[in-house]
Amino acid sequence: MIGHVRLDAIESVLIARAYVCLVDIDAPLCDMTAPYVAVATVTVAGDTAYVQALHGALTPTMRHDFRVQIAALGVQRILWRRQTDRHGVQWSKEEVEPGETSIPD
Repeated sequence: MIGHVRLDAIESVLIARAYVCLVDIDAPLCDMTAPYVAVATVTVAGDTAYVQALHGALTPTMRHDFRVQIAALGVQRILWRRQTDRHGVQWSKEEVEPGETSIPD
């Protein structure tokens, strides 16, 4: 499969890596040579994905790719946790559209 975001399981947590170019996300991680531009920790509980510790920025295409892949795991909503400038925490909620099943070019 080709995509902008790769999800790797580490015990019960996923690590999401985002790439500028399309990469083979089914290739073994040790064979990946393309540099990633963003990385985040994702925990899935029931039908909700909690995304935390995002380093870097996701383009709209990368976010769509993430939603498509996470929806395949049965996720219906995504909660993004962000640090604020004053060391606070802000959560934002994003619903996963049922029709989001394809990755755009």
